[in-house]
Amino acid sequence: MVTFVVGSKGLYSLSIPTMLAQGDGICREVFRALLFMKKDRERLQAELANLLKYGSATDVLFGFLYRETVLNERTATRDKKRKKDPQHGPFNRHGVLHGLDLDYATQPNSFRAIVILGYL
Repeated sequence: MVTFVVGSKGLYSLSIPTMLAQGDGICREVFRALLFMKKDRERLQAELANLLKYGSATDVLFGFLYRETVLNERTATRDKKRKKDPQHGPFNRHGVLHGLDLDYATQPNSFRAIVILGYL
Protein backbone atom coordinates (compact mmCIF):
# COMPACT_ATOMS: atom_id res chain seq x y z
CA MET A 1 0.00 0.00 0.00
CA VAL A 2 1.34 3.41 -0.99
CA THR A 3 0.57 6.46 1.10
CA PHE A 4 1.02 9.96 -0.27
CA VAL A 5 1.45 12.84 2.13
CA VAL A 6 2.02 15.81 -0.11
CA GLY A 7 -1.00 18.06 0.25
CA SER A 8 -0.38 19.39 3.73
CA LYS A 9 3.16 20.50 2.92
CA GLY A 10 2.58 21.74 -0.64
CA LEU A 11 5.47 19.72 -2.08
CA TYR A 12 3.86 19.36 -5.48
CA SER A 13 6.92 20.32 -7.52
CA LEU A 14 8.64 17.13 -6.36
CA SER A 15 5.71 14.77 -5.88
CA ILE A 16 4.11 15.17 -9.32
CA PRO A 17 7.19 14.31 -11.42
CA THR A 18 7.93 11.41 -9.07
CA MET A 19 4.43 9.99 -9.44
CA LEU A 20 4.49 10.41 -13.23
CA ALA A 21 7.82 8.55 -13.39
CA GLN A 22 6.37 5.82 -11.16
CA GLY A 23 3.41 5.54 -13.53
CA ASP A 24 5.82 5.06 -16.43
CA GLY A 25 7.59 2.29 -14.54
CA ILE A 26 4.40 0.52 -13.45
CA CYS A 27 3.03 0.55 -16.97
CA ARG A 28 6.33 -0.68 -18.40
CA GLU A 29 6.49 -3.54 -15.91
CA VAL A 30 2.86 -4.63 -16.19
CA PHE A 31 2.12 -3.97 -19.87
CA ARG A 32 5.62 -3.92 -21.44
CA ALA A 33 4.83 -0.51 -22.90
CA LEU A 34 5.36 3.07 -21.82
CA LEU A 35 2.19 4.80 -20.70
CA PHE A 36 2.86 8.19 -22.24
CA MET A 37 4.64 7.21 -25.48
CA LYS A 38 2.66 7.48 -28.68
CA LYS A 39 4.71 4.74 -30.35
CA ASP A 40 3.73 2.29 -27.58
CA ARG A 41 -0.05 2.82 -27.75
CA GLU A 42 -0.74 -0.06 -30.14
CA ARG A 43 1.46 -2.41 -28.09
CA LEU A 44 -0.30 -1.28 -24.93
CA GLN A 45 -3.71 -1.88 -26.47
CA ALA A 46 -2.65 -5.37 -27.61
CA GLU A 47 -1.24 -6.20 -24.15
CA LEU A 48 -4.47 -5.08 -22.48
CA ALA A 49 -6.61 -7.08 -24.88
CA ASN A 50 -4.42 -10.13 -24.32
CA LEU A 51 -4.53 -9.77 -20.54
CA LEU A 52 -8.26 -9.18 -20.32
CA LYS A 53 -9.53 -11.22 -23.28
CA TYR A 54 -12.84 -9.31 -23.20
CA GLY A 55 -12.78 -7.30 -26.42
CA SER A 56 -14.85 -4.17 -25.87
CA ALA A 57 -14.36 -4.22 -22.09
CA THR A 58 -10.76 -3.23 -22.81
CA ASP A 59 -11.96 0.01 -24.40
CA VAL A 60 -14.34 0.84 -21.59
CA LEU A 61 -12.03 0.10 -18.67
CA PHE A 62 -8.57 0.83 -20.00
CA GLY A 63 -8.99 3.07 -23.03
CA PHE A 64 -7.37 5.90 -21.09
CA LEU A 65 -4.07 4.03 -21.17
CA TYR A 66 -3.67 4.04 -24.94
CA ARG A 67 -5.78 6.94 -26.15
CA GLU A 68 -4.32 10.36 -26.72
CA THR A 69 -4.91 12.60 -23.74
CA VAL A 70 -3.43 15.88 -22.62
CA LEU A 71 -0.97 13.88 -20.51
CA ASN A 72 0.62 12.29 -23.55
CA GLU A 73 -0.01 14.78 -26.32
CA ARG A 74 3.00 16.55 -27.73
CA THR A 75 4.07 19.42 -25.51
CA ALA A 76 4.09 21.88 -28.42
CA THR A 77 0.53 20.86 -29.33
CA ARG A 78 -0.61 21.31 -25.75
CA ASP A 79 1.05 24.72 -25.56
CA LYS A 80 -0.75 25.89 -28.71
CA LYS A 81 -4.08 24.74 -27.30
CA ARG A 82 -3.35 26.47 -23.98
CA LYS A 83 -2.86 29.81 -25.75
CA LYS A 84 -6.45 29.55 -27.00
CA ASP A 85 -7.81 28.02 -23.79
CA PRO A 86 -5.79 28.54 -20.58
CA GLN A 87 -7.75 25.74 -18.89
CA HIS A 88 -6.59 23.17 -21.45
CA GLY A 89 -4.23 20.54 -20.18
CA PRO A 90 -3.51 21.06 -16.53
CA PHE A 91 -0.21 19.27 -16.99
CA ASN A 92 1.73 17.24 -19.51
CA ARG A 93 4.04 14.37 -18.59
CA HIS A 94 6.80 15.28 -21.04
CA GLY A 95 6.61 18.95 -20.14
CA VAL A 96 6.77 18.24 -16.41
CA LEU A 97 9.63 15.73 -16.51
CA HIS A 98 11.75 17.75 -18.93
CA GLY A 99 11.24 21.17 -17.37
CA LEU A 100 9.06 22.60 -20.13
CA ASP A 101 5.88 22.86 -18.05
CA LEU A 102 6.57 25.22 -15.16
CA ASP A 103 3.07 25.73 -13.76
CA TYR A 104 2.17 22.10 -12.96
CA ALA A 105 2.89 22.22 -9.20
CA THR A 106 -0.67 22.53 -7.88
CA GLN A 107 -2.83 20.50 -5.55
CA PRO A 108 -5.32 19.47 -8.29
CA ASN A 109 -2.46 18.22 -10.48
CA SER A 110 -1.07 16.30 -7.53
CA PHE A 111 -4.45 14.61 -7.17
CA ARG A 112 -4.44 13.83 -10.90
CA ALA A 113 -1.05 12.14 -10.56
CA ILE A 114 -2.27 10.14 -7.56
CA VAL A 115 -5.33 9.01 -9.54
CA ILE A 116 -3.11 7.83 -12.40
CA LEU A 117 -1.07 5.70 -10.00
CA GLY A 118 -4.22 4.31 -8.42
CA TYR A 119 -5.62 3.57 -11.85
CA LEU A 120 -2.50 1.66 -12.84
